[in-house]
Amino acid sequence: MPVTMNHTGFVVSDLARSLAFYCDGLSLSFQVEASSPALSQLLGYDDARVRAAWVKGSTATRWS
Repeated sequence: MPVTMNHTGFVVSDLARSLAFYCDGLSLSFQVEASSPALSQLLGYDDARVRAAWVKGSTATRWS
């Protein structure tokens, strides 16, 4: 039975350094930065700010 990966997430301390590493084989789709009272409440931190990047690989890659 083939195994596929839909998505995963990582918390990193240095987004730029992590993108340099992961984009050597994956491609950057987009980046966002967000902050709001609702986000702070959801995450449980005062004045939370999130910076995130989405990277993607080939859809042809499969492991079995």
